[in-house]
Amino acid sequence: MSELNKVLLTSGLTVVSGTLIYVLGNILVRLFLEPVVELRKVIGETGDALIYFANVYTSPIKEGGQASDKQLECMKTLRQAATRLMGKAYGAPCLWAFAIFSIVPWRAKIREAHSALIGLSNMVGDRDTRAVNQKRQEVERALGLFQEESAKS
Repeated sequence: MSELNKVLLTSGLTVVSGTLIYVLGNILVRLFLEPVVELRKVIGETGDALIYFANVYTSPIKEGGQASDKQLECMKTLRQAATRLMGKAYGAPCLWAFAIFSIVPWRAKIREAHSALIGLSNMVGDRDTRAVNQKRQEVERALGLFQEESAKS
């Protein structure tokens, strides 16, 4: 084999292997990492909604009154957060691999948070503020929100 053929073969294999690594890397990022990042983003948005609407979902509806526009918005936002959580959780393949390292919660915990968020959205304006706060705490526990790092260990 001539020196020119060796150089061409080496450079050709380098280009092909580099392209293959680039394509496989992109597949891994799009299939595994992006869905996990999206799930983490939804978890953060859920925490944001819990803080933002805290004064709304803990305020009882006046007796014989209708829910205010803000309470209706709160109900809708919490329910959307619940459905987005489940959608992102089931859209992330091999979620367990990331849950092992506590990057995201386990699917069972996400289901718990989903259920608690639906319950919380149904309880907006309820007079039993203790039960409302209990639902909020269930969501926070399930998603690992607002916990000190030392408490997680």
